[in-house]
Amino acid sequence: MIPEILQPHRKAVSYCANCPKMCRFACPVALASGSESDTPTAKAHVVRQVMTGSLPLTPATAQPFYRCSECLHSRTHCEHRIEVADHFQAARALAVRAGAEPPAVRRVDESLRRHGNPFGRDLSRAIDDAVPARLRRGDAPVAYFPGCVALAHQPEVVRATIRLLEWLGVKFTVYAATEGCTGYPALSGGYVETFRAQAQRQHEALSRFATVITSCPACAHTFETRYPENGYLLPPRVAHVSEFLMDHAAWMVRAPLDVKPAVYHDPCFLGRYRRTYEPPRVLLGQALGEPPREFVRNRRDAGCCGAGGLLPRSNPEIAREIGRTRLREAADTGARTLVTACPSCRHWFKKLDPALDVRDLVELLAPPTA
Repeated sequence: MIPEILQPHRKAVSYCANCPKMCRFACPVALASGSESDTPTAKAHVVRQVMTGSLPLTPATAQPFYRCSECLHSRTHCEHRIEVADHFQAARALAVRAGAEPPAVRRVDESLRRHGNPFGRDLSRAIDDAVPARLRRGDAPVAYFPGCVALAHQPEVVRATIRLLEWLGVKFTVYAATEGCTGYPALSGGYVETFRAQAQRQHEALSRFATVITSCPACAHTFETRYPENGYLLPPRVAHVSEFLMDHAAWMVRAPLDVKPAVYHDPCFLGRYRRTYEPPRVLLGQALGEPPREFVRNRRDAGCCGAGGLLPRSNPEIAREIGRTRLREAADTGARTLVTACPSCRHWFKKLDPALDVRDLVELLAPPTA
C-alpha cells in the first residue's frame, strides 16, 4: 500500500523513474559526485521502490532522498515540468517517521524545536546588534523579515537593508526574533510537524501587516507557497527585498560603485522558484553604472551554489563541490566581485573562499554608514 504522504507524487515519481535520464546534466549533485545513482531518475527509482514496498526503508535506502539541493534546475529541462524536490521532501518525511533520516538532519530539527532556528543558538545578541529597538515595534504597514541566516551569519546585510529602507522613506517594522525561522529547513528535512509549529508562530506575528519583505528568497517562497498549502495565509503581498525595491528603483541612482567588474549569481529560490531574474540585474546595474557580467549559465539555467536542501548538513562534500564549481565559473567571467541576493548563497560562497569579495545586492544599494 502506498503511504499517504507519497500518494500525490505517484505520477511524478513514475515519470521520473522511467525517464531515460534526460535531465542528468542539470542535476548539480550528480555532476558533483559523478555517480549515476545521484541522477534524479535513479533517486526517483529508489523512492518508487520504497513507495511500493519492494525496498525496505532504512537509513541506507533513505540516503538518496537527501542527495538533492532542491535547486529545481532539472525542471528547466523537463518536458513534464516535474519539481523533483517535492517528491524527495515527501520521501524525507516518510524517512523521518521511520527514524531513517541522517543524524545531521535530525540535529537541525532538534535545534528548530529548541531554539526556533536551525543554528542551535539564541539569536538575541545578533538581533540587538543589527536591529534598533525603535524598529521592533509599531504599526507600520510593512514588515521586514530578515530571516535567520542573515541574522546568524550576515548582520551587515540586515543593517544595510534597514539603512536602505529608511533612506527611501519606507514605513516599516523589523520582525526579528530568535525564533525567526520560517520553518523551511524542517520542511526540507521531512519534519512536517516542526514546520507547522514554526509556520503558526510566524503567521501569528506577521498576519497583521499589509506587506512582508524578506532578505531570504527561500523565506519568500515558503511564506507565499508553503504556508498557504498548510493553511497559513500571510498578507496580500510577500516580496523579496529586490522585488520590493523595484518600486523605488528610480530613487536609488547614485555615483557608480568601485566594485567593477561584478558578476551576478541567480539564487535558485529567487530565480527558478520565484522567476525573479531582472529586478536584481536592474538594481545592480544602477549601482554599478553598467550591466553586471553574466555567468555562462544564468537565469533559468543558472548553476546552484550548493547551500539548499540541507545538503551542507547531509552531504557536505557534495555541497562544497557544487559551490566550488560555481566559483570557478565566476572566476571565468573575470569579475572581481561576486554579487547575489540570497544570504545562504553568500554565506556558502564566503565559507568556501573567505578571501573572495562576495556581496549581497542590498549592500551595494544601501547608503554608506554615517
